[in-house]
Amino acid sequence: MHRRTAQCIADLRLDILRNRAPSSLQCQRRNRSGTTASKKHSREKRAPERPQAQIQKADPAKLAAHWSRILLNAAAEGEDRPGWTRIPGRAREEAQLSAQVVGRFGGTEAIIAPVRQEHQVFMGPADEDGEVEVSEDYKNKYFRPGAFVVLRRNSQEVHGVVLERYTVRAVEMATSLTATGNVLVHYVEDVTHAVPDFIDTALAARCGTEDIPETKIAHSARVTVLKLIRQMKKALEGAQASVGRKMPSLHALLKSPEPDGWSEFTLDEAIKLVPKSPKCRDPVHAMAVHLALLNRASEFQIASTYEAPPMRFYARPQQHVDILEELSDMVRTMNEENNPIQRFASKAHKLIVASRKRSIASWTEPPTAQPMDHAIFDSTDLTILKFLRMCVRKVRKIQPDPFVIGLSAIIRQLGLYSDVAMDRGAEVILQELGILSPWESVEGEPRGMRIDYERTKGKDDQTLPLVKPKDLIAAPSSTATASEPMGPDDLYTSDPLESVRHDFGDLPVYVIDDAGAKELDDGLSVEPLPSEPGRAWVHCHIADPTSVLPPTHWIAAQARDRVFTTYHVTRTNPLLGELPQLPDLSLGAVSARGKPEPVMTFSFKTDMQGNMLDYKVRAGLVRNVKRISYDEVDHALNFQAVRPFFPFGEPDQPKTGLQSRPSVSEGDKQNLLLLQAVTDGLFEYARRSGVFLVNTGQVSVSTPSECPPSPRDMTTPVEFSGFPAVSYRVENFAVFTQGSRRIVSECMKAAGRVASRFGKERDIPLLRRSQGEPFGPSDEALEQLLDVRDERMMVTFTDMVRTGVAPATGRYMLEPARHWFVGAAADEGYVRVTSPLRRYHDLVAHWQIKHALLPSCPTFSRKFMEEEILKEVDHRAKTHMKAEKEHTFNWALRIIQRWQMDPRFARKPREFDPLENLTGEVQEIPKFSSYRGCSVLKVYVNELGFHGSVLNLRRRDTEYIIGETLPLRMERLELARASECVFTER
Repeated sequence: MHRRTAQCIADLRLDILRNRAPSSLQCQRRNRSGTTASKKHSREKRAPERPQAQIQKADPAKLAAHWSRILLNAAAEGEDRPGWTRIPGRAREEAQLSAQVVGRFGGTEAIIAPVRQEHQVFMGPADEDGEVEVSEDYKNKYFRPGAFVVLRRNSQEVHGVVLERYTVRAVEMATSLTATGNVLVHYVEDVTHAVPDFIDTALAARCGTEDIPETKIAHSARVTVLKLIRQMKKALEGAQASVGRKMPSLHALLKSPEPDGWSEFTLDEAIKLVPKSPKCRDPVHAMAVHLALLNRASEFQIASTYEAPPMRFYARPQQHVDILEELSDMVRTMNEENNPIQRFASKAHKLIVASRKRSIASWTEPPTAQPMDHAIFDSTDLTILKFLRMCVRKVRKIQPDPFVIGLSAIIRQLGLYSDVAMDRGAEVILQELGILSPWESVEGEPRGMRIDYERTKGKDDQTLPLVKPKDLIAAPSSTATASEPMGPDDLYTSDPLESVRHDFGDLPVYVIDDAGAKELDDGLSVEPLPSEPGRAWVHCHIADPTSVLPPTHWIAAQARDRVFTTYHVTRTNPLLGELPQLPDLSLGAVSARGKPEPVMTFSFKTDMQGNMLDYKVRAGLVRNVKRISYDEVDHALNFQAVRPFFPFGEPDQPKTGLQSRPSVSEGDKQNLLLLQAVTDGLFEYARRSGVFLVNTGQVSVSTPSECPPSPRDMTTPVEFSGFPAVSYRVENFAVFTQGSRRIVSECMKAAGRVASRFGKERDIPLLRRSQGEPFGPSDEALEQLLDVRDERMMVTFTDMVRTGVAPATGRYMLEPARHWFVGAAADEGYVRVTSPLRRYHDLVAHWQIKHALLPSCPTFSRKFMEEEILKEVDHRAKTHMKAEKEHTFNWALRIIQRWQMDPRFARKPREFDPLENLTGEVQEIPKFSSYRGCSVLKVYVNELGFHGSVLNLRRRDTEYIIGETLPLRMERLELARASECVFTER
């Protein structure tokens, strides 16, 4: 091909599209710059001339596309054409790059197919369970225009350069120029690795973001960028080859010394351990190591399933690596006689068939468990069972799955499942074998089932994050405890703040919560000010576990490892479960026996407009604690609370001691009315500050039944029967902004603001939660959203999608910062202090504040807060919250599946089936799913309280409107496939 073909193409397209005839003189001059065809060849095979009239009538755009297609096909396919001479080297490369830049439309299938595939993969729904987030720090530092990026989505990888970042309907997007010459629109979360400042931002801007470059400048810029991308890919290939030879030794360096222990490490730590080739640049070496860690999934596992890009990894235990190798050997010899998988399948087949019969026969019975009287599985079978247990985990699809081949082979050999590629096949097999109970919480994390890693760690556990003396602020030498460091077994023998506690006497303390709630850690008191009409003091009394638990104790380290109390449907894993005094720390437990109980009290003085006029933080004693339920408070205030919705029937309410108590006294009622007036003022203050709340539905699942646990010995299965009675409840968030729930919520938010003010005045390093103002495409969009707020400050999720407004990302820091949602100003800040029985970081805040009240109390140094607590809090908190959300969602799916599979209605349908009469709000326009091979519509299903996908659409994609309500029915739920609900239009 001629070396100037690329420029000819650009001129031809631009000139004709501008309705100007291309300059034949210029084309002839360019053709004469090199030999384009032999004279003899051109004389013998001269194409017939086209009639002049036909040329004049031709559409300029069609004419440009016609000649561009001819030239670009030759450039892209490299085939010999009459009248053209092949020129190798740089000129040919430029021509091919030019073809990639402008030849995607009207080109050959060789050009179009990869581009079409990129668009379908990266703009289609992600084949992931859960949301993925990119930190603001990473986006601002690395993911900027001009960065070289590796993108992965739905098991596909693309390399490119970021041209721009923007937000569409509250979703962060980016436009990148890929190695195929395609201008790809994709989600920011798809970034797997980024090299900042790969090209100048000015060059990125010159490329433009149109599908086809509209100017010569844009065309030339894209060709230049594609050259640089090719050079980077070539350098990356060399670095990957070099790194690949050194990776086998990396696992040995990073793995845990314990055969079954996991070790966590960062990408930076791994990069330092892999020697760099002398010719390899640091950014390329780092990218090669990163991709190698992702690709070697049999040895390394992404540590977080919601972070993008993945910067933390686990090194698999050597025992797990060995099991994977053993299963691979078994799969390779599947056709041999007496293969271990065949022997296992013959035993398992009988157990599964019996389990299915037992499940149907005991469908309506309570849960029971009968262990078998002898072992069924031998040591070889145990290897397969361990492998199946390892398969139950949560992963990112950007990493290869080292379990899929072995799991498919086992499922195929069992012959009891129609699909050998079940996403949750291992979970189903283990439950039907009796290794896991049918009601077990089988939520996965990257290491495996969460229940395997929620076990209690003893004080001698090497992985327990114990606090060392160097992590604490030394007590003043004048105090009695200065020379008495406390060890990991030492609890306080007496209350360290006993001498400074404020006694609140007989002031009523109202502990308002659900009737059956445990771990009661907050109560409220109110004192009107007769001398200042319209003003009052509100005291938020918080349970005080730090009165017995120092930060150096191993139970405190255990709490740090757990982060939160974990609430499962069938069991609870308390944050401080090993603390002997835990039963007495719940508010009201000690005072019920006539004794004062210690609290941390956060008080604020306010007027009825919600202005905080003064505050106090004290260690206190309370004596008159009154436990009262939300419903009792609402009844006393004559407030008609919004009832939750039970799509599958409302359960019988459990009886509690609260129901037999006398009604609220007149004095208590007056105090509650004053609290209501105060919190209404705080609520209106937030409204004036521009706060809005999103009225999303929340699903909760509960059961009063005690359920037998799963067996510890996998060689001896258990015959499980029956199933617990469960309730499926859907509540809108608006419930928490009214009546008694508003009183508690607003006071607890105010307590967090008080704690931050106290820490700021005394220069205490406190862990503060911040969140900026929501962002959107314009100020008008935000104003539009504020205008649709109802009297409860509520907007719908659909309102946010329609206006394009999105909440800002929350983050933790040590200095005061704005928290828009709770109404905390930038110079005030917000600290969580109201749940120390359930949240570890509330304990941390209490230890820090107590040191300010009495310096002899041990507390964390600023360095420890910055280098340890601050770095881990976001990851640990988000991991816990997402796991709890996943647990509830999995149970919701389990209830729905049992409703659909109920054998009592196998032949006789129900008179009314809620799953056949659903409604869904359209959340976004349909997207083509390469996984499903059709367009998928995302909806929020009102009656079920979660999102789902609508298939088999009846209209064109463009005819669906965001916010419209569709009548839906739910398709048969297959839990073994994936955690996704599919609906069709009624």
